[in-house]
Amino acid sequence: MDQAARDHDHVGTAASADAGTPAGAQTVFNTFSARRDGPYEVGHLSVSSSGHVDVAYPSPAPVAFDFVFRGVPFHAELPGDLDAPLTMSAVLGVLPFSAETLAGRRATLEILSLAKPARGSLGLEAGGRIRANFSAAVPRPRTPVTVVATVSCLLVDLRPYLDLLAAAGALRPR
Repeated sequence: MDQAARDHDHVGTAASADAGTPAGAQTVFNTFSARRDGPYEVGHLSVSSSGHVDVAYPSPAPVAFDFVFRGVPFHAELPGDLDAPLTMSAVLGVLPFSAETLAGRRATLEILSLAKPARGSLGLEAGGRIRANFSAAVPRPRTPVTVVATVSCLLVDLRPYLDLLAAAGALRPR
């Protein structure tokens, strides 16, 4: 392996590029052509269709991802603006019908009317869907670790409401 590969200027799947290697059989990383001190933040790395990984500073690219927590699908977005907060949203369930459980319907409405989460909101949408919207600033540097930690903190804020809605019979993701 040559010095450039050790310095991460060009790293391939083989120690040396062979002229007989078919196109696409080699992955090329051109990530450190402009050295940057410190950790790489979310959105700074991009992969082209040809397999090249490039670093962009500052990163204008927003990052969005989906995940499931306690059976509920969530959507999270981190805008390219470094000062913008991470936002997380989900449809938690539906308001129970009176015919299903009158007590569950009343409990759900009371939970939603009293819910005052510190970094978000719970609300009732058209069709009886219960939506959660939460947001928080991501500490700098915005590495994958700090993004996941921020999402985890928001889920800790949301968890008591998930427990209450589950007890009322309203935690039914759709």
